[in-house]
Amino acid sequence: MQPRSYIHPVALAGAFALVGWSGRAALANPPPTDASVAVTKTNLAAGWDAAAIGIAPDTIDEKQSVSVDGSGVTTIVAGGKDLWNSDDGGLFVYTKHTGDGSVTFHLISQTGGQDGGWVKTSAGFRETLDSDSRDIRMDASSGNMLLPTARVNAGETPVHPGDAGTPGVGYTGPGSDTIPNAGRPIGSGVWLGVERQRDVFSYYWSNDGKIWTKVGGQYLPDIAADVYAGIEASAHKDDPSDASISPQTSKLDNVSVSSELLAPRSITNIGYMGMDKSVLVTWNPVSIASGDVTYNVYLVDPNDVNNPKKLTAAPVKEASFLAQDLTNGKPYLFGVSAVVDGVESGVQLPEANAGAQNRILPSVVPGPPVVNGFSLVSIGTASPGTVTLASGTDLASAAIHMKASGWDIYQAADGFSFLAMPMSGDLDVSARFVKGPTTNDNGGGWELGGPMFRESLDAGSRFVMAQIASTSQLQFKRREQQYATPTNTGVDRTDNTARPVTMRVVRHGDTFQGYYSEDDGKTWIDLGDPTVGDPGSGSASKDTLPGFSKSPWVGIALSGHSEGDYSEADIDHIVIKQAQ
Repeated sequence: MQPRSYIHPVALAGAFALVGWSGRAALANPPPTDASVAVTKTNLAAGWDAAAIGIAPDTIDEKQSVSVDGSGVTTIVAGGKDLWNSDDGGLFVYTKHTGDGSVTFHLISQTGGQDGGWVKTSAGFRETLDSDSRDIRMDASSGNMLLPTARVNAGETPVHPGDAGTPGVGYTGPGSDTIPNAGRPIGSGVWLGVERQRDVFSYYWSNDGKIWTKVGGQYLPDIAADVYAGIEASAHKDDPSDASISPQTSKLDNVSVSSELLAPRSITNIGYMGMDKSVLVTWNPVSIASGDVTYNVYLVDPNDVNNPKKLTAAPVKEASFLAQDLTNGKPYLFGVSAVVDGVESGVQLPEANAGAQNRILPSVVPGPPVVNGFSLVSIGTASPGTVTLASGTDLASAAIHMKASGWDIYQAADGFSFLAMPMSGDLDVSARFVKGPTTNDNGGGWELGGPMFRESLDAGSRFVMAQIASTSQLQFKRREQQYATPTNTGVDRTDNTARPVTMRVVRHGDTFQGYYSEDDGKTWIDLGDPTVGDPGSGSASKDTLPGFSKSPWVGIALSGHSEGDYSEADIDHIVIKQAQ
């Protein structure tokens, strides 16, 4: 990995990536020219600029400034009503950017502005310089910690990803006993970052700018490829013309707008594998340019999530840790931090489901493996499932009884139980549902299950599955983009309740195809049309998910389609073999 080059406004902006993008036109409008809100700009580099954002005098009614000293410290003096409601009011220091990449900076301090805790300095992307523009940013507030924020549609009030009724998942501000906080107060300084990968935006913070902790993400389709990237700031003045309230002053350094992604420098794909009275916690290691990375593992109490208990006596170098002396049948949550040069990152947790589903974190129930090393993991549900081996000694001969709750496998993030393990290669996975998924009082006939490939245990992860429901149609279902609502290809049968039915997904590279059989696999029927020109349409039985994990979690999913209500299924003829 090449050393990271930081860009502050006394240096030239970095190169911008265009690879993999369509030619969507930029939507930018010129900055406002009202003299009453003119911005003083000192020592900005070529390619950088600053503009007042707002409507004078409604949301902005004073002059603002940005300057850079010889050591690269940027000082922003901003007024404005807020970065909120239908129109923003403040200052934007920016450069143009195209394609994937990130915006990061180190916020040294933030002073002034109106009391109340909502003075803001933010890293992010903005589609235009209009006051009501779509924007995606990570806010540092004066009294409410860090706030992942996005204006999903121009002219609307922004949202925090994961809040009820909003796209995406995430945590905001100080959290609660059961909801993790988003980072920490500014204190002596904090790093902010926003990453873009096509239409997926992710929000990060860091203690040192080396290791990043993710606190949210969302899928926002059709954001222009060419956008503005940089720093937004506002004094949060209820009356923008009130001279008795001073502007806010932010000092920052190490400002970077580049094509570099932050995900490789964060802990990702945290996984749980339940064993007898223990759990193997695994994760993808962090990739940084220099310095040894070690890790700490924490046990997280679901009723006191912001006070985790460290399990590692000393940081470990491996990307796995065996948590021992646990109670079989009890759900557990774990988080992981990274340590570089003596600085520890925030504790990274697997992603919860959305606010509408109470932001429930993934958990694992330890116990002897049911069969062939497969573990039962709870994703986005606080109602752990169970699985028992009714007969057989290995996968080929196993007959299992599975019981699960969870809100659904749909929208931005899921809730279900998953009997699975990481597996690599091109695989052909099938399972026969002899009975179930059974109905419950609130499942509405959509209690569901089936074989699944899933990139991670995060609730908003990409996945592909062949779905069977209690009384509804069969579906070839896939979440093509992280946090996006899955695409479904439905197939109705003469009797949707008829059993047994064998569900099947076949993987070749990044292409997946769904099938079902009503004669124990003698005849396979496409879950849709394999010849559809647009594989992402709702009628295709085949789809390609570019860059899908080479070692995804593979197994059997089951959801009660209602949190706290359970569905059950009897499953056999589980086959996982090399795809032909």
